[in-house]
Amino acid sequence: FLMMPAADDVLLLAVTGPLLTMSAYIGRWMHHPRKARTADGGAVIAVGGLVMSVLLTGMALSVAINGYTARKQSQTREALAAERAWQYTSLLPDDMSHRAQGVLRGYMDERIHFFLDDSVQGGRSWSQLAQGSQQQLWGLAVSEAKHSTLPVMDSLLTAYSELRVSQQQTTAVSQRKL
Repeated sequence: FLMMPAADDVLLLAVTGPLLTMSAYIGRWMHHPRKARTADGGAVIAVGGLVMSVLLTGMALSVAINGYTARKQSQTREALAAERAWQYTSLLPDDMSHRAQGVLRGYMDERIHFFLDDSVQGGRSWSQLAQGSQQQLWGLAVSEAKHSTLPVMDSLLTAYSELRVSQQQTTAVSQRKL
């Protein structure tokens, strides 16, 4: 439930609704009809409302900051994974390296478009294109790994795998903001 995009909104409503209701009842309880109306009673209610507004604003700001930080961290992890994949791609034989670098360029273009496109449908389509590019990279690396016994192939496959995982995490975090 907490991974759904609207979970933060529902949680915020579930917390602030009862708090606001409780503050209204406390305000009614503090203002007895038998007592003479004083200026202090109104001030207490105004201060209570102000405190609740500040708490609500603080909670909303905290949720926004946490979401922003999570997105930036996931984007940084994906950029580092792409850099590692690019570096290991250069260790492939020349013809395979050029093909893999072309696919990686296409992958990076698709990821850039994913971040620039604010629509849900556009984000999904760019993400699917990036997954297709990753499958092409994986296919190139696996076909070369079957024919080569170089230890660097393990590192290349690990780098491509990390790229895939980081892309999935970044996509999940980015979809949560919508």
